[in-house]
Amino acid sequence: MIDSEFIERRKKYSLACIEDLNDYNSLNCLYHMVKNLMTHYMEAYLKHIPFYDQDDYYQVGIITLWRVLQRVYKEPSIVDNFTNYFIVSLKNAYAQEFKKFVLSNIRIAATWEREGEGYLTGRLVGYEEYRQKIIEKKKISNRKYRLANKDKVNECHRKYYQAHKKELIEKRNTPEAKEATRMRCKKW
Repeated sequence: MIDSEFIERRKKYSLACIEDLNDYNSLNCLYHMVKNLMTHYMEAYLKHIPFYDQDDYYQVGIITLWRVLQRVYKEPSIVDNFTNYFIVSLKNAYAQEFKKFVLSNIRIAATWEREGEGYLTGRLVGYEEYRQKIIEKKKISNRKYRLANKDKVNECHRKYYQAHKKELIEKRNTPEAKEATRMRCKKW
């Protein structure tokens, strides 16, 4: 369990950072106080992203810490739950880095050396299933937004069409576009 003195020091340094966002000493002390949280939450992702090492995750953690401090500067009531807010933000930041990696790399080759054997063992790690879940969630989210803001979306489409009417008509009259339309109609 964390002692109350540690919590008070963390609160003191976070308040000092809020008062002066350019105070390097307070920011450095606060960083060293939350560094163990960064280490704990990065462990789940270290083995999945091969070209990310601990320094990269610490950098993401520092950026997250800075964003949390800026948020606390705007809403001082958060300072009482600073640690909880930082933990949630840190988890989301690490998860976001992992999602970016998965969406750009479906399969990666993971290699490692076997202890005492002297040769490399490798395998392909597949993230296709996880990638499909992310894409499906994004589609559902977009659909919900589109239904909730139907008038705004339609107005945006109308403005875009009016601004690019000539280009769109030219694209529709190309042989490739006509063939695609014909194939789409054929499927229906």
